Amino acid sequence: MRDLHTKMRGATCVTHFRDTQSACHRLHPLTVLTAMAGITILAFCLPGYWTPLALYLGLIMPVALVAKLVKPLISLSWKLLASFWVFLFTIYGFLSPNGQTAWIHIGPLILYREGLQEAFLIAARVLVMTSACHLLMLIVHPSRLMTALNERNVPWFITFILIAGLQLLPLMRTRACMILEAQRARGLKVSGNIFSRTRALIPLVRPLIISAFMDVEERALALEARLFNMPGKKTSLAKEVDTNPERWFRRGCWSVVIIAAGSRVWL
Repeated sequence: MRDLHTKMRGATCVTHFRDTQSACHRLHPLTVLTAMAGITILAFCLPGYWTPLALYLGLIMPVALVAKLVKPLISLSWKLLASFWVFLFTIYGFLSPNGQTAWIHIGPLILYREGLQEAFLIAARVLVMTSACHLLMLIVHPSRLMTALNERNVPWFITFILIAGLQLLPLMRTRACMILEAQRARGLKVSGNIFSRTRALIPLVRPLIISAFMDVEERALALEARLFNMPGKKTSLAKEVDTNPERWFRRGCWSVVIIAAGSRVWL
């Protein structure tokens, strides 16, 4: 079955997926999806400033270690969030409405301890959410996830939206790199000061937007040719093997999530 999925992964399918032949890659796709979704929900439901960071270090990083994906996970998540964290801590640290305890004075500006605490909590939660999403994309190939969702009778349009969303970022990133290299080959200067980079932005963004619209049209034609809107149950050559321990694990995950969410709402 894994060989069949491997053959289905064509060169045109751009994803973050990394096949390291680990034990995590042999799990059912819904098991990985449930675990990552559960960790993300717990990060937002459980109290404490250090809880999201504990979930990240205690659950997400060990899974990445077993899957042999620590380096790509850190590279994807931290590079994406670095600028967001700087903006977040700056805004909350200096402009938080709950700021009462002055920590550092920088001229007329005051850095508040409460604002930094709020920024740290938000940053840790976003880190958990982003890392869980990236780890899911690194472990589970979209074709396997689509097959697993279809076997659970999830509507095809919901499955397509989910898979297309997972593929959007790596696809746009790959396409942007191709456009950048093509424009460099034509003599476009994309380095230098901020004014040179600003002038080079339009020749880079315009082809990216046009190619994105062309890709939407191609996908629509492909779906129409494959009778996407045809009623009736769809079939698949590939089948995902689901074991009883994994089923009980997913039930346990959702039970913990429901208890944590309920305690946050009613207690």
